Amino acid sequence: MKGVSTVVALATLAASISLAQSGGQLPRQRPPIEQELRRLNEESANMQIEHDGAAARRLLADDYVFFQADGNVSNRAQNVAVIEDPAFVCESLVTDDVEVRVYGSVAVITGHAVMKATFRGKDVGGHFRYTDVWVRRQGRWQTVVSQATLIPQPQ
Repeated sequence: MKGVSTVVALATLAASISLAQSGGQLPRQRPPIEQELRRLNEESANMQIEHDGAAARRLLADDYVFFQADGNVSNRAQNVAVIEDPAFVCESLVTDDVEVRVYGSVAVITGHAVMKATFRGKDVGGHFRYTDVWVRRQGRWQTVVSQATLIPQPQ
């Protein structure tokens, strides 16, 4: 019995130390589906930096629609063409404040993105709030709708 008490005491001590180091909260373990969608969110950012048309064709559904920050609307083919166009130069695309909400075979990802990019010499970068709607079809996740809103920055 004494051995069991020692193990319980050590486990309690370890949990207390962990709570103290994390500001009083246990680290949240994300469900595997959320981890997968966060990875795909990163892959979506990287495909633009790397001009990865194959990744774009894999991640964007055939019926994909993008409501752009400037009010234009584009489809999958148009987005793939831009990603593969050498005139599109994306130096960096970093996301933060990412939230993933899963509703069965549909997921909504929202976040903040900072992009440094030009297209045909024109600055298309900035700070954006974005929403991506993902649908799980035939065993894989694809984006069906994206929307970006430019966040004006102080001069």
